[in-house]
Amino acid sequence: MPTVIKAPKKLKSSKNKVASFIDGTLNISALPSAVTVINRYLFYGCTNLALTSLPEGVTSIEAFAFSNCTNLALTSLPSEVTVIDVGVVSGC
Repeated sequence: MPTVIKAPKKLKSSKNKVASFIDGTLNISALPSAVTVINRYLFYGCTNLALTSLPEGVTSIEAFAFSNCTNLALTSLPSEVTVIDVGVVSGC
C-alpha cells in the first residue's frame, strides 16, 4: 500500500493541460488550496486516490479528471465549481 502524501503546492501539467498521474499508484489525501482547475485526465486511473474533498477555490473539473479512480471518496464538491466536463467520474 502506498504512503499517503500531500500534493505539492503547485501541480504542473504539460502545455496542453494533460497531467501525468495517469494510471499511477499515487495516493494523495489533499490538494493545495491554490488549486482552481482539475486538468483533464489529471488522476485518470489512479486507483489509490484518497481525496475526500477538493479545495474551496476549485471552479472547473475538466474531462476525465477522475475517470477510473475506483477508490475515489469525494463526498461533495465546492460551491464555486461551475464547470464539470464530460466523463469526470466515469468508471468510478
